[in-house]
Amino acid sequence: PVANSAAPTATPAAKSAVKPVAAKPTAARPGAHKPAATPAAKSSPKPLPPPAKATAQPADKDAALETVVAAAAAAAGVEAAAAAAAAGVEAAAAALAAFSLADKDGDGHLNFREFAGFVKVANEEVAYLDDSSLPIFIKKEFVKASSKEVGGTTHLLSPAEFEVWHAAFLAARDTWEEELAAKRAAARVTTATESGAAALPPARFGGDGVWEVKLDALQLALESAYALKRTPLLIDATGDEVGGTTALETFYAYSGHQLLELKKMVVEVNVRKIVSLEDALRSAREKLVLALKRGCTFMFLLSNSAPPLRSKFCTPTELPVELFDNSLVQAMRGYDGDLKGSFLGKVIVKEDQLMFAHADFNVAVVTRFPREDYEQFLREELPLELMQPIVVTINR
Repeated sequence: PVANSAAPTATPAAKSAVKPVAAKPTAARPGAHKPAATPAAKSSPKPLPPPAKATAQPADKDAALETVVAAAAAAAGVEAAAAAAAAGVEAAAAALAAFSLADKDGDGHLNFREFAGFVKVANEEVAYLDDSSLPIFIKKEFVKASSKEVGGTTHLLSPAEFEVWHAAFLAARDTWEEELAAKRAAARVTTATESGAAALPPARFGGDGVWEVKLDALQLALESAYALKRTPLLIDATGDEVGGTTALETFYAYSGHQLLELKKMVVEVNVRKIVSLEDALRSAREKLVLALKRGCTFMFLLSNSAPPLRSKFCTPTELPVELFDNSLVQAMRGYDGDLKGSFLGKVIVKEDQLMFAHADFNVAVVTRFPREDYEQFLREELPLELMQPIVVTINR
């Protein structure tokens, strides 16, 4: 009886609870069904993606930027490492080439005499150490290059020991050259100031015309010509009409530069025939190599002659005609210059022990033909378009 009375009571209550909540209220508001179900469901996916992208974009960009920066840093590191490796290979190759030149007996080691010979040749190219300090320097450097266990001048240097020493030696030579260049620059300023050359306006040495300068201001004119990458053609007006040695010729005779007397060469080879062309060119090549080593100016002294330079004397293996192109001369000088790959590559031989041309090496030409005649006599044998004519007069 309890169960039966509970059953009919629960059933009507359940039915009445369902009717007002599920059927009647829902049917009483039919208009609310459309905006709540259909439009809201369709419109909600559209506005949601933009906020998601807006909040995710900065993080994505930062991550992408970090990735790019990391990749760039890695690439730079690889490039720097590759450059360092290439420089190391180049330095090792230079050391090996120098070692091979110094190893006269070819035993794969350098004794003290061979090492001293290498240092002497290297010093000639810079001219930094004098005769009294050079022997002391050589002995000290040989001991420094030797292994610590052995040391002394009786040791035989291995290629590996020489390579380590060679790198330090080249760095020291760079310092030497900088010091010498500074001293020379200071000396030129002092000389120019004392002679009054510093008062000359820079515009005086410009353009494509013929320059005119007094002997005491010649160095300033030469440097101006080289700055324009032109070979100076000095028109010597420092003598008299009678002849004899001029003041300019005397100046160069005591200058320490390497002088190639072309008029004498013409007379000995072509006129008197007492010297063969081969011997004359061999002597000219030796002067050229010495100028390349010591950083001198290689002077072509023509006097009042028009020697057959391009047509006879200039050869690729002894006296290349490219010497008159100052842009080519400047490109092959110094540590950075490619001497072996330049127009002098066929001139230099192994016995010269010359790996690079001195940074101060240059070329100049001197003629005694007057200003109004030099072009007529020299244009066939000299590339005048590559040269800067400079009339040099005496100081009065």
